[in-house]
Amino acid sequence: MKKTLFLLISLSIISCRKPYEKEEFYAIQNILNDYLKREYLENEIRPYIHLKEETNSKFNTDSTEIKVYISDALIPISQIKEDEYWMFINNYSDPENKKIFKQIINSDQFKKLRYREIDKKNIKLINPYKQAESSIILLKNKEKYHIFNFSRVCFDNQKKNGIIVLNESIGKNGLEIQGNYKALLIKKKNKKWTYIKENQNNLIIETDNN
Repeated sequence: MKKTLFLLISLSIISCRKPYEKEEFYAIQNILNDYLKREYLENEIRPYIHLKEETNSKFNTDSTEIKVYISDALIPISQIKEDEYWMFINNYSDPENKKIFKQIINSDQFKKLRYREIDKKNIKLINPYKQAESSIILLKNKEKYHIFNFSRVCFDNQKKNGIIVLNESIGKNGLEIQGNYKALLIKKKNKKWTYIKENQNNLIIETDNN
């Protein structure tokens, strides 16, 4: 009897996780593509000013390939908050966004999310970005590349808002040149997830640490 009850409880927990994890995967794919589009494609795929390699030429997205390595490990977001508390302070000045952000980080769900892995091979990237099979390959090539790590995504009860931590490293010639590390409020609009970009002065720029 006890074994049967335990099995039923376990199956119930697993069945509840599946819709959440499916939405989480979808959100990560949306946010990654949204970020690549808004931070790079809308600026003609030009690197940050710090790279000092800006160009006015336009890229042909059908013939250009930029390598992106995505970690399949999703770190517990509560752990990141514990280690990097500054990242979750004063992210948004707009009262509504500030309220939503605070409610999510104070929710029980925020504390409960544990480490998990995703099947990153199923993540579809917008052109001209292509997934690199290994970060080792990136360290050997001479192309510009991006490395992305994500936290677990914490949604609100309606799954209309959420918070994700995005950690991006940018490199060239086998070196890590710079990156962004930030906690983002995300919203579902027209059935797709997008991130809210505000308070840019709170972002930390990581410098070359070769």
